[in-house]
Amino acid sequence: MSFRIVSSAFDSLGFLPCWYSRSSCDSSPPIGWADPPRGTSAISVVCESISRPEPRCHWCIFNIPPIPTSLFGGKRKIPVLEDGIRQAVNSFGVTGWTGPDVSQEHLVLEFRASCLSAVLDLPHDASFADVAKASTGLVLAVARMAGKWIPRPQRDCREG
Repeated sequence: MSFRIVSSAFDSLGFLPCWYSRSSCDSSPPIGWADPPRGTSAISVVCESISRPEPRCHWCIFNIPPIPTSLFGGKRKIPVLEDGIRQAVNSFGVTGWTGPDVSQEHLVLEFRASCLSAVLDLPHDASFADVAKASTGLVLAVARMAGKWIPRPQRDCREG
């Protein structure tokens, strides 16, 4: 088997539900993975809008232990989480997840998980670019999945 990334919130090339958008709860989605290669010390996940001429980073979370094999959604927007998990500053200048907005056009969001041979030692205000640079030479495997975002009228995520 090869390393792969999954989400219980949407299928690959499926639609991202509204509560992950800025116009609703702006909650980070749950992410899981399977079959990291031997020697994996940490996993990083980056979410970028790849359908734009210039991609924007919506989320960069790193130093995730390879076991357990998933992250719950709804991570707080702080640099350091449980178990040494870290979140970087994204393209919107925010630490943690920033979802798409109803004012944005149709987007394709790529979630890219990387198995790293070492935990990254970065300052609390590290950016997604800092994480990419620090990961150079440490990547053992990469898995990708994409979700589609189509703007819809604002809806409260607490609605059924």
